[in-house]
Amino acid sequence: MNSEKLDLLIVNAGLSNGSVHGIQVCLANELTARGYRVGILSLIDQGPLLEKLHPDILTFSFKGKRSHECIRPMAALIDQYTPRAVLSGFVTINVITAFGSWWAKSKHRLVLCEHNHPFKLPMRGYRKRQLVLQWLAKFIYRPAYKVVCVSKGLIPLQQRVSRLPDDRYMAIYDPVVSEERTALSYEESDHKWFNDHSVPLIVSIGILVARKNHEMLIRAFARLRETREARLVILSEGPERPKLEQLVQELGMGDDIDMPGWVPNQMCFLRRADLFALATNQEGLCDVIIEALACGTTVVTTDCPTGPAEILNNGEFGTLVQVGDEVGLAEAMAYRLDNPLPSEPLIARAQDFTVEKAVSAYEHVLFGDDASDQRVER
Repeated sequence: MNSEKLDLLIVNAGLSNGSVHGIQVCLANELTARGYRVGILSLIDQGPLLEKLHPDILTFSFKGKRSHECIRPMAALIDQYTPRAVLSGFVTINVITAFGSWWAKSKHRLVLCEHNHPFKLPMRGYRKRQLVLQWLAKFIYRPAYKVVCVSKGLIPLQQRVSRLPDDRYMAIYDPVVSEERTALSYEESDHKWFNDHSVPLIVSIGILVARKNHEMLIRAFARLRETREARLVILSEGPERPKLEQLVQELGMGDDIDMPGWVPNQMCFLRRADLFALATNQEGLCDVIIEALACGTTVVTTDCPTGPAEILNNGEFGTLVQVGDEVGLAEAMAYRLDNPLPSEPLIARAQDFTVEKAVSAYEHVLFGDDASDQRVER
């Protein structure tokens, strides 16, 4: 194997437990299994997902450098390993990668991936930085071969940001469904409610931040509990935990709502659930909805801009309620607990979001029609 050559260099901030980094790890592993030579550059730190990478994947880190200090070292790395393609995700990393790609001398295909709604930005200081980056994107995205959006609904929004010709944008759904992930859903859990089927169990998954609107979900669940028995498990962690725990106690829901934090296997909770519910204000796609469908579990979710309606085909495969509609969410949860959707169509719909389909789509955009014939020699 030529150690100075790569087929693909993936650039990220670091391999944390975030869903986007999990997608990149999946993509890197699957392309490596298909015979491609892959490297991953983490600009900040490598993170816990490093141990999940295929052993043949090269890893690099610019730990300790500030964003603008990564541009020239990235260009040097590209020139040393001469990848055929460079891929990055998130507007912050995309702008840095685009600068590094422009600075490099070796020819390669630049593909930038967008995962989030560009005009639903949290936090005032963060929003200012994002607006500056969006302004830069109008100029720095121009050399990109493609801008990949994780849902079709994101494409017109990204067009307003980077202003590229229409044929430079495409949608590739996240690689979510696989035999390995499905197998995890059949595992057991030691959670106190897991094997108690006497009370309906509602499960929600999402980082505990304001845009996920767990507060509305908790209030809607409290309304539901006024008329029937049910339990709610919210999986994940985040800065909103103290506020949400206080709300649970104020509403007297301490015996019916549990927030056990991040769990290594959320798939088994999705299969066990009588209902999967979300109150989110903003998504790019929303992989957890797809995971719920793959388990045959009925979904109730807010119809936030981009993602849920596209996955559920405007309500065919799940129930959509208006963003911020606490009463509507409570009523929809009650209705679907009594009238769950048949599991077979949900599982069939989830097959549109398989790892195989996503990786093949990325393979085509990164390497072209003759992708299988131009891999680095091993």
